[in-house]
This record gives sequence, structure tokens and C-alpha cells, in this order.
Amino acid sequence: MYLPTYPRLDIAEISAMPDSSKQKILMLMAWHEMTSSKDTKHPLSFWALAGLHGMPWPWNGHTPNSFDGFCRHSSPAFGPWHRPYVLAFEQGLRRAGTAAVARISSAALRQEYARLLPALRLPYWDWTAPSVPALLTADTVTIINAAGQPLKVYNPFREYKFPAPLAGRGPVGTREADWPAAVVRTSKSLASQLAAFVASREWKCTYEPWVGSSQQNNGCAGNLEQLHNSIHGTIGGLLGEMGTLKFGGFDPLFWIHHAMIDRALWLYQNNRGGWEVNAFNGDYSGYFSPFRNITGNYESLQTVAYTYKDPLSLAA
Repeated sequence: MYLPTYPRLDIAEISAMPDSSKQKILMLMAWHEMTSSKDTKHPLSFWALAGLHGMPWPWNGHTPNSFDGFCRHSSPAFGPWHRPYVLAFEQGLRRAGTAAVARISSAALRQEYARLLPALRLPYWDWTAPSVPALLTADTVTIINAAGQPLKVYNPFREYKFPAPLAGRGPVGTREADWPAAVVRTSKSLASQLAAFVASREWKCTYEPWVGSSQQNNGCAGNLEQLHNSIHGTIGGLLGEMGTLKFGGFDPLFWIHHAMIDRALWLYQNNRGGWEVNAFNGDYSGYFSPFRNITGNYESLQTVAYTYKDPLSLAA
């Protein structure tokens, strides 16, 4: 049974909401619940979902056949594979929000927040904007405690505190010190590339070719996977989680960045862009593992429980 379709919101829109906004509080409660959890076992925990992207860990009964984990890069499956991945995280976020709401002691207040839960969606971060939302850099955020009183907590978007040792990583995630300013400096270029990608209507513009190809943009003025890589490198550098395939999912910004990548693919589709993921060597086996193995056209994987608010004219 699918949930009703609700929009994913721009994190800048949520950031601009007053701290008293129940919609904002619920979103932050869910993020705080998910990122502060010590759970490393449940398939929808932050740890498990972040780990399946690059680390060679089993997930929900599936085992990757590559040291690079399950994720698809430099492949026509880049965009489509990350769609159910981000959707799985969104389900984990709603699970965390449900747990947080259940602890509210007032039945009336608990019911108010419970009514908002079905619309809780993963926000996206539009890095083409001329500024970085304050919510992504604040030290603390305001949620509510069980009694319904305001409670300042560590900002779950700042970094991830690892609940267990992870392959030599420190106890807290790392980023480039000047990443907000660096993203802003490239925002106009990113906006131009995004517009070119949406206008391309060519599937080859959704991914980079194999490493070593003479045309890493596949001959496209705007290439979706290159846009994706640019943000990862700007934030993570050489040592931060966002700069590495193995650990990228452990940075909270990974998820709102990938929601933006999914939005870009959505805009491309609404601009009648081609969908040719099933053309890759005619081999579909394991392409979308661990979410689904397919034997035919994968175009049926469209937005089933979320959408974006952009008018179609933005993709013209």
C-alpha cells in the first residue's frame, strides 16, 4: 500500500520556518532520532543505510558482489539506482519520526504531530541557490522534549557521530572547513549545468562513462553525475566522508544532496527526457540490488510517494 503523494521540500524553505513550526520541529526530531541512534542492525537505521552505499556490508539479507558496495556509478543506472536508495532513507526518516512522536506525553500534542507524519519527506538541498541555508551550519536546533517543551539539541545536519568504530574513521565526521563558501562560489556554474542537463533530454547526460574515457561528461554541457561529483568533492575534499565512495553516506548532507540529484532527474523526466537504463548491454541482473532485480524496462520506478513542487516550466 503506497502512501499519499506529498512534496519533498527545499531545505531552505524549512530553514526559513520559525522554530515554533511543528512541521520544522517534526523534521528535526526525525533527523535527530535517526542520527543519534546507536542502532547498527535495523535495515532502516542511519548506520545500515549509509553503509550499504560503499562499504561491503550485507544489507537486509543481501550481500554486495563488489568491494565498492551496492551503489552504481559511471553507469546508466546511476540515477535510477539512487532513487530507491534515497526512498529507503526517507522511509527510515519517517520510522524515526514515528518513534520520536510516540514519546510525547501529552495525547493531544502527540496527535497533532502524528497527523503531520504522513507528509514527512526527505528535504532536498538546492545547491544552485546563492546561499547555504542557515539550518545546515547552525550548531544547535530546537525540537521538543517528551513534555512538549522546547529543547535545544546538536544539529543533526552538522556531522554524524559514529556509534561504533568504522574502518579507521574518527568518532565524528569531517568536511572541508570552507565548504559553505566553496559551494556558493560554484552555485552559478552549477545552475547553468543543471539547466543544460534538464534541457538535454539525452540519457547519456545522466551519467559519466567508465573511468579513463576521453569525454567524462559524455559530450554533455550538463552531466548529472558530474554535478553530483562536484558537490561531493567540494564538501568532503580528500579525507571527509563526502569525498569517498565508501563513507559518503555517513555525512547527513549526502542525503539531501542526493534528494536534489533525484529532483534534477525528475525535472529531466518532466521535460520529456529519454529513459534508457535498460539499454546497458542488455544485462539487468543485480543492477538495482539490494532493492530490486529487474528483467525488463525500469521506467516503472517513478515517484510513488513523493513529488517536487517545481512547475514544469522550470524544466522547459
